Amino acid sequence: MTGLVRMLPKYNLRTVLIAVAAVLLAANLVRILNGARQSMMADIESKVARLESARRQKASLARLSAGRRSIEAKAAALGKQLFSGGGEEEVASAMQIRLQKMVMASGIESESIRPVPAALKPGEKEGILIPMVVKMRLTGTMPEFLDFMKRLYGDEKLFKVEKLTIRPFRKAGLKIYLEIRGYYSFNPGCGGGLEGKEG
Repeated sequence: MTGLVRMLPKYNLRTVLIAVAAVLLAANLVRILNGARQSMMADIESKVARLESARRQKASLARLSAGRRSIEAKAAALGKQLFSGGGEEEVASAMQIRLQKMVMASGIESESIRPVPAALKPGEKEGILIPMVVKMRLTGTMPEFLDFMKRLYGDEKLFKVEKLTIRPFRKAGLKIYLEIRGYYSFNPGCGGGLEGKEG
């Protein structure tokens, strides 16, 4: 310290003060620039995090939108398989007419086609899909019956064979007893049963 005091007279006091001020100013400037850089980096990281969050949300929305479209497409496909109408009588008539057309197209003869409301099985509950059973008595040959079954299972509407009994009848004929389950949705005033009556 004594050596530093001895050196001071050799230098102009003003020069020393300017040099000290310059060093302090440089140190302060470095601190300010470092703080600004850290603030800028924090801002950049925050923006990157927001962009990443927005990207994830957009991807999630795209997945949800694709899922919604898939559900809507499945619902539309299911809707085409169901009869619809304003009541049981309307739907029963539509099912009966549709099955009668299949019977006639296959060449088999119908003795009786009778729709009845289905008794729900344990665990089933009436909801979107309401079942109805159609009891059928038919006569014809095996090729005619097979043609009818092909038409039944190839039809746009959803049918399911619940019971089937086949007995010999006359020479090459068969007596066929069928219980077929169809499904409908209840739409009051829609007149939707008519769609079951079309081809």
